Amino acid sequence: MPMWNAASRNEWQMPLQWRGVEMGVNPFQLGFESRLLKFLPVSESDLELLFSWRTHPEISRYLYADPPTDMQQQKAWFQAMQQNSTDIYYLVLKRETSPVPVGYCQLSQLDWEAHCAESGVVVGNPQYWKSGIALKMALFLFKIAFSFLHVQSIFSSVHPDNRASCRYFEDIVGSQRIEGDHPYRKPTEVLFHSTPALFSQVEARFQSKGSHWSQLFQIEPILPRLEGP
Repeated sequence: MPMWNAASRNEWQMPLQWRGVEMGVNPFQLGFESRLLKFLPVSESDLELLFSWRTHPEISRYLYADPPTDMQQQKAWFQAMQQNSTDIYYLVLKRETSPVPVGYCQLSQLDWEAHCAESGVVVGNPQYWKSGIALKMALFLFKIAFSFLHVQSIFSSVHPDNRASCRYFEDIVGSQRIEGDHPYRKPTEVLFHSTPALFSQVEARFQSKGSHWSQLFQIEPILPRLEGP
């Protein structure tokens, strides 16, 4: 039987039903793709790009955590993440003639027993700001969390000045605003909550808009490469 936890992040496995076959896969090594987007687990080779995004003043002012001050801090963050089993970060590529890095998404504070997580969406590439790509990234992230990673509750904290993101989560992504104290609440930020039932209504609405949106939700897992002898 697949393991839900292990001593090492690299040894974790979860059950995945794909094309009629149930297998055990490492959720931290699993990527996802559709015809529009590709999500790949962040690797060490991505750190300089992430550093350039996180330190951009137009991005860092909306982030709850302070940005790294140098690459040494960025590498330390990555090394710390490799030691935990609660955070998954994805580099997001827009699929064009050649895939273009547009930002990153995260599922953090993952509670594998309670099946809940916190989401994060950052459009890092300035060429794609105000392009609508953030909405596609959020929908893709929610779809893989609910359909592949066994998540049942997604919480999203948004800076109150980031009105576009607040509108995305409440009016478009279908999340519900949470008031009062909550374990996932960050001071001064607005908290939203979504479930598979809420998201299924959102997905159906976008699916009805035509093939472009349908292609976004036709997601396949990118299985980790198996090492042989």
